[in-house]
Amino acid sequence: MKNILTIFVASILFISCSDATSKIKNFETEDIKLNDSDIFSQNELPIFSFEEEEWNFGPISDGDVVDHDFIFTNTGKAPLIISSAQGSCGCTVPKYSNEPIAPGSTGVISVQFNSKGKVGSQEKTVTLSANTVPNTKILKIRASVNNIDVIKEIENPFSFGGKSLKEKEIQKALKRFNLAAKRSKGKPSVLEYETLARAYEQNNDLL
Repeated sequence: MKNILTIFVASILFISCSDATSKIKNFETEDIKLNDSDIFSQNELPIFSFEEEEWNFGPISDGDVVDHDFIFTNTGKAPLIISSAQGSCGCTVPKYSNEPIAPGSTGVISVQFNSKGKVGSQEKTVTLSANTVPNTKILKIRASVNNIDVIKEIENPFSFGGKSLKEKEIQKALKRFNLAAKRSKGKPSVLEYETLARAYEQNNDLL
């Protein structure tokens, strides 16, 4: 009786193990098929290929509005569709077509940057969403925005009270010349002549 019971239990354990092994094999086979399917699907997806993904406008003046076209090619095997394009701030505005871009065809993302009130070194981004993997692409623009008032001051660094200090230097030199002439009874020294001449020469842009 014990031998029969032992054989019965062993038979049940063998059947259970065989069933479990069969399920594991089936699961592994299904998993492999799923991964192969995923790889196949990715190979059929569209692909962004940009000529450049960053652009530097270089030095510009506060208030300048500049544009750049980011050109790309769909190097995938399916039509590429851009669903959205979002600038990192209101000063950065992208323009794009939501028409499908066929494999091998090119498209353009036009980005406009308004530098008004953006003085200093600037870096902005545009985030594209499309039917690609991954489904986002980030473009970058850079610029060095100069304060127009500072530029004017550099061009005329002695600006003060609406009157150029260059002009004041001439007036000072003329005043010194006239004072020297008065002291010398109409005969200023050679040095005073040279000082006045040098003031005019250095500030001849005002003449």
